[in-house]
Amino acid sequence: MTIIIKYLCLIFISVSLNACGGGSSKSAAAPSANTPAAEIVDWSPGEALYAVASEQNVEVITDDGIVLRVDVYYPIDLESGEPAIGSFPSLLTQTPYGKSTPGLSTGDDINYLVERGYIAVVADVRGRGASQGSFGLWDEREARDGVLLADWASKLPNSNGKVGLFGASYLGITQIMTAAAAGPNSPIKAIAPQVAISDVARDGLYGGLPNGGFGLLYAVLFPGTGLAGLPGYMGLEEPLDLSVRTLSTIETSSMFSNRLVQDMVLDGPSTYVGDFWDPRSPFYRLEGLAANRIPTMLIGGFYDIMGFGPYRNYVALQNIVTGRSARDGMVEGQRVDPLFQLVMGPWTHAGTLTPMTQQMRLQWFDRWLKDVRSGIELTDSPIKFNIMNTDRWVETDIWPPKEATVKTFYLGEASDSGAPSLNDGSLSLNPPATATGFDQVPWSGVSSPCSVRLRIQSAGLAEMTGLPADDVCGSGSEATTQIVALTYTTEPFTEDTIIAGNMAMTLYAASTTKNAEFIVGLSRVLEDGTPVSITSGAMIASKRALIDEFAWYKDEKLIMPVQVLTPAANQDLVPNEVTQFDIAIWPTVYQINAGERLRVTISTSDIPFALPSLPMIEQLVGGVYDIQRNALYPSHINIPIASPADFKIHCNVCDMIE
Repeated sequence: MTIIIKYLCLIFISVSLNACGGGSSKSAAAPSANTPAAEIVDWSPGEALYAVASEQNVEVITDDGIVLRVDVYYPIDLESGEPAIGSFPSLLTQTPYGKSTPGLSTGDDINYLVERGYIAVVADVRGRGASQGSFGLWDEREARDGVLLADWASKLPNSNGKVGLFGASYLGITQIMTAAAAGPNSPIKAIAPQVAISDVARDGLYGGLPNGGFGLLYAVLFPGTGLAGLPGYMGLEEPLDLSVRTLSTIETSSMFSNRLVQDMVLDGPSTYVGDFWDPRSPFYRLEGLAANRIPTMLIGGFYDIMGFGPYRNYVALQNIVTGRSARDGMVEGQRVDPLFQLVMGPWTHAGTLTPMTQQMRLQWFDRWLKDVRSGIELTDSPIKFNIMNTDRWVETDIWPPKEATVKTFYLGEASDSGAPSLNDGSLSLNPPATATGFDQVPWSGVSSPCSVRLRIQSAGLAEMTGLPADDVCGSGSEATTQIVALTYTTEPFTEDTIIAGNMAMTLYAASTTKNAEFIVGLSRVLEDGTPVSITSGAMIASKRALIDEFAWYKDEKLIMPVQVLTPAANQDLVPNEVTQFDIAIWPTVYQINAGERLRVTISTSDIPFALPSLPMIEQLVGGVYDIQRNALYPSHINIPIASPADFKIHCNVCDMIE
């Protein structure tokens, strides 16, 4: 007898959640909006209450007759092995990578939740894995399938009728698309997207440059995972039907991957915003998500390849519910809605599933799907983040953090930092006073692999394969990246200082060629002279045009320029003419310790992560850049600076995590 049949036999049994131990708290009473934090019960994730059993390849028929296949994971009694008695919320995740692919859809992530009283449904999206149909890549049809699957999951035996969505990356994006498409009476009551991109083209490109590391890897990964597990599906369909679908999967996967690679090489349409990416960008669906009032916990990593995604999504949601433009930055004093929260930690794209995020997400689902008084929604500070280079977890309400004040650091003449660079320049709060002054750097076309950007731009897959977490060389030092670069370094800091928020580099530069490539790195320099990367940004000069109304400012200073990124906006440089370049630097929260310095590195290549197309390379070869640092052209970087004492709100929710 299958598990589902056993559940049908037991469905008439009515047992309360508390009686059957389905929650993760001592109480299941829902708090009122005014419940003081002190009255919240002592929530904890607790030990596993159940074992896990599954039903594989359950068929769900869509409204257009397509068969989607899902795996359903149920809680079972630890001793008897029989289906657990009780009423449990359902959780849904939708994957294009094959629901049975180890490490991508199942394992501890599923088990952790089911063991604590949830039913989990893992679905192959349309046209991938065991599901029939034509793959659409975050299209409207896939979103409608998600709504249908959520409704189906809410009616499973022993489901309490409430559904949560979970998963990372693609599986995080499908959550936003599905929740936005759901109606006001949807059973979807909470979502927790991890490392979900926002504006796909703008977040996925590296200053207009394709990401060769992750892009090429994904072009290989995508076809392979589409076929993952197909041998196990042989008995599900007639051999001819399965053969046709397998060939279709190979064809659509190859077409998608070939398009990505071809466009990366030739500067094709998918390397720009527009008709292909905009309809597939969660950013343009957030109005629907906000209107549906579905509680959303956004989880991201400071070392995430998706860069701006979680921040953009959080800011847009908070702005939408207060009637402000989704594109604007938030402002101090802005009202925030605790239904929309952001959690940021020292994680890569592939590394956000940690004991901390598992437990925090469980606390989120317990509150919204079980009515447990976990207290996670009772906050005026919906942003929780780690101050990197410390073990502190703090809270704030708006992004960029109001606690920081933007300071302008200018590129200057020689310093005594001992950087192994072409110039060893200075970086200070004093604008240059001289009428002339510049430093020269050639376009190199090569770069050192000894960089933390390997960890970031490879989505964390490098360390997952056993390479050191800091960089491929294992040292944590970025000194070798600076040998063919320009560096500008501050004097040692006299006290601990925190960089907190978005940053922008304004470069005034002249190139001998019609195009230029700039890689801007920000690092802290230890007292022994070792430079350790903090964050970075990039720009290809031909795509330098900005959308002024989308830019973010703080303290009347630019902190996030936004590129147009359409073919019509491309513009060649006039050789040897000084031009202004405003470069977005990936946001972070990072502590510089007293005695350490801050360094800006300007290099001209970051292979294979910033991957110029062939047309770009033709314009880059032989280029020499004059980086200006004078009174007329004061190149500078705007950095939000705070003191550790400025972050006064400790993350109490983080303290509850075991």
